[in-house]
Amino acid sequence: MYTPHVVTLYNATEDATTLELKYNITVLDGVFLDIGKARNVEKTGLADANAVTLFIPFSVSATDGVTGAKKAYMPPKAYRALADKTGYWTLEPGGEASGSDCFFIKGKVVSSDGYRSLREAVDNVYDVSTVDLRDFGSTAMQHWQVGGR
Repeated sequence: MYTPHVVTLYNATEDATTLELKYNITVLDGVFLDIGKARNVEKTGLADANAVTLFIPFSVSATDGVTGAKKAYMPPKAYRALADKTGYWTLEPGGEASGSDCFFIKGKVVSSDGYRSLREAVDNVYDVSTVDLRDFGSTAMQHWQVGGR
C-alpha cells in the first residue's frame, strides 16, 4: 500500500472533574490521504459527502504527538473504558460535540486547541464520519478506511 502522508489524530475525552475536553494527540506516519470532495459530491449528489478518505494500514507508525512515545490502537469501546489513555489511540465516527470527539489533520499539527479553533486556524482539518475495517487480503493490505468531512 502506498502511504506517503502523515496525519495528526485527536481523540477527545471529557475530564470527569472539570468537564473540559482533553485531547489525546497521535501522529500517524505512513498513511494515504485522498482529498476529493468534488469527486464525491458529483458521484453521490450529497453536499455533505465525505471530503476525504484516509487509509491507515494496521502497520502504521503511531506516536504520541507530545512525547513521541509509541502508541497502540484500541477499539472504541475498550478505549473509552481505559482510565489512562496515554499509550493508545482509536477511531470513532461522529460524537456529541459535532465531530470533535475524533478528528484528524493533514501533517503533524500538535495543539491544545479544539476542533473548531483548529478548523479556523489550519487547513485540512476533518472530523471522522465513517470507519470501515478492511481486515482481509494480505497483511500488507489490511487497513482502516476512514471517511472525513
